[in-house]
Amino acid sequence: MEPEELRDFERQLLDFSLLPVVLPRSHDGKDPGLDSILENTIDPIKRVVPTLHGQCSLGEFNSFWLMGVPLVVKLGGDLQCDWSPISLATLFGSDKCTVVDCEDRGYKEECLVDEFLRVKLPRRQGCILKLKDYPPDTTLKLKSSDLGRDFNSAVPVCEYCSDSGPLNIANYFPINYSCMPDLRPKIYAAMASQQDRRQHGSTRLHMDISDAVNIMANIDGEARWEIFTAEDTKLLGSFIKSRFKKLKKCRAGDSVNAYHVYLTPDHLEVLRVNYKIVPFTFHQSFRDVVYIPAGCAHQVSNITPCVKVAMDFLSPQSLERCFEVDRMF
Repeated sequence: MEPEELRDFERQLLDFSLLPVVLPRSHDGKDPGLDSILENTIDPIKRVVPTLHGQCSLGEFNSFWLMGVPLVVKLGGDLQCDWSPISLATLFGSDKCTVVDCEDRGYKEECLVDEFLRVKLPRRQGCILKLKDYPPDTTLKLKSSDLGRDFNSAVPVCEYCSDSGPLNIANYFPINYSCMPDLRPKIYAAMASQQDRRQHGSTRLHMDISDAVNIMANIDGEARWEIFTAEDTKLLGSFIKSRFKKLKKCRAGDSVNAYHVYLTPDHLEVLRVNYKIVPFTFHQSFRDVVYIPAGCAHQVSNITPCVKVAMDFLSPQSLERCFEVDRMF
């Protein structure tokens, strides 16, 4: 599907009113004050992430997604299966896997899934290791039909976030499309990061060409997110190049995108004072669902060992940002 064909598809969706927008409602049915929510969301100093509780309708989702901002649904991922490290080790323990060091881009280690989840993941010292993109060579529902079904039934707005969702444009790509990205649900498990003012994070700063949804799947999991807007990318790239000598020759997009750095509290303060850039900062706990729009740079620090299940998707609202990210690289 060519870019112009994708734009035509986006126009068709809008023309046929398949993207309803409604005002978010509180649990008692009263309007929570959309003006206040939007003001705090777009305010470059406050940067309060839009947050819904328990449920998220298609119309509520669209009301924020059209703005190109992240969205959090607290306790929105109604997972029924056991996604704990021990349970996953029991299911997949004999599989070989590759784990990476979150602070050393050149480090990789081969081990069994069982060893990583039972032994390495609970550690709170040494390097910060992560199992990512599991399973690497098949779909989650083929690896475990129960977990595959559980994710599909748990994720809000499945119209976007499923392999059959009518608003997930990736589902309209030809099966043999040469540039088809891997948009299947994947499991991620990473050790807790050191919580200090140095460069410690479980996911370094980067941005994706597609949208993403992320559910915290283990009961004791907790992580801190920082998500920037797509409009911050140019200034963010300039800041990174000015601070990190090895990245001075990189293009702005490259310096932001390639998992080179984790921005510390001191870095974030300089961005706030000198660049007027403030990310959306929030904590994700068990069953919390995070939506990240395409082209929005973000980083994550695990406060505890975390197991997450995530899926990339491609929404009509994000097409222009997808093209922009693609042009950067």
